[in-house]
Amino acid sequence: MKYMLRVRYGIGYSWRLFIGLLVFILSVAMPLEAVEVYEFEEEERPSTSSSQVALDSLPSPIISLLIVPPRDEAVYTLYGHAAIRVQGGIGLADRVYNYGVFDDQAPHFVANFISGRADDYRVAAQYTSDYVYSYTQQGCEVYELVLNLTPQEATKMEELLIENCLPENAYYRYNVVYDNCATRPIAIIEQSINGRLQYPDEDGTYPQVSRRAMLDRCSLRWAWLKLGTDLALGMPADQKVGARDQVFLPLYMLDIMRCTHIIDQEGNKRKLVLDEATYTRTAEPALSAPTPIYLHPGSLASLLLLCVLIVCGLDRKHLRVWRILYGIYFAILGLAGALLFYLSFFSLHPLTNPNLNLLSLHPLHLLLGAPLIFIAPYSRMSYWYHWGNIGLQLVYILLIVFGGLQTPNFAPIAWAIATSIVSFRLIVTRNLKRSGNE
Repeated sequence: MKYMLRVRYGIGYSWRLFIGLLVFILSVAMPLEAVEVYEFEEEERPSTSSSQVALDSLPSPIISLLIVPPRDEAVYTLYGHAAIRVQGGIGLADRVYNYGVFDDQAPHFVANFISGRADDYRVAAQYTSDYVYSYTQQGCEVYELVLNLTPQEATKMEELLIENCLPENAYYRYNVVYDNCATRPIAIIEQSINGRLQYPDEDGTYPQVSRRAMLDRCSLRWAWLKLGTDLALGMPADQKVGARDQVFLPLYMLDIMRCTHIIDQEGNKRKLVLDEATYTRTAEPALSAPTPIYLHPGSLASLLLLCVLIVCGLDRKHLRVWRILYGIYFAILGLAGALLFYLSFFSLHPLTNPNLNLLSLHPLHLLLGAPLIFIAPYSRMSYWYHWGNIGLQLVYILLIVFGGLQTPNFAPIAWAIATSIVSFRLIVTRNLKRSGNE
């Protein structure tokens, strides 16, 4: 049986799906790309049965990591990609084992991914020449790190890869941080070696960094992507992690593997990487321009805050049109809050809970705030709702800006200030009406 699936190389596409709804709310469209991948026929797949092949008579394979660095061409290229190359051995071929393959036509694929239940990811084998060409002709360099494995370790690693490719083993539940195309190769190496990996931070000299900072480094030119990431990720994303937890991004994986050693069971130490090679690009990458200042979320948030100040200052006759605008604003904030609430409490995605952004953006704006503005803007319930909203916005700003509990982004801080101003305007109007001084 022959499998033909579409694949987006790298974990960037998956992160795009993860924050895509947030960015959609903010009116940003993100491009997609599909690449066809050839997978070997079942009859081409080598058997590990000792009755069909004498493993001891075959030369041990040469195994490498193939790492593609990120590039600023599109969202799905921002985070790079990693795969395993096997030369020789059981298959007597030159193949790449790619854990970034998925079928986006599978039933409920998008819904499953948003909920963190993406079980349609799998490993697939393809010819190395095809794999490398697919990147170099797009303007990417491919870095090869030849692993310093013993013959027994290399053979075991190839056997594990072949076993992983069996139909009953190929699929796995994708996790943006803990189980993706970069972490799977490292896990296979750890299972194959006669000992353990010594990562460069064990001596205390390798820097720790937060996962949010790692992701931000890959999206410096993509202001809306950074906003979506800062909204979706909660406090756990700001915890600093060591080298082993940094390899989920190929950009960091490349440097970490160069400094990693193998400690065998006898205590002998050797470098993990034996040699390196680089496949140069055959075309210039098509780089995307950075977000222009007039479309930057910070600029638009500042403009929104200015408009809110002007409207609330002009709203002296309490015209219905202003209340409609207030209600729409609260409804939009509530929609964003509903998505954050789902990601934090119902999805299986990591690093989303607790999320302090829910103090400012929450579903109550949609379920209670907006209806009260439309139906009973000056009722007692509305009065106390808006005082509570002002209190939550102040707590949010204090914790984010001054408490340092979660990395701030200017846009949601500006939204919080604007929301407080609208609530205060409605409270003042209610008091004026009740006192007869409107």
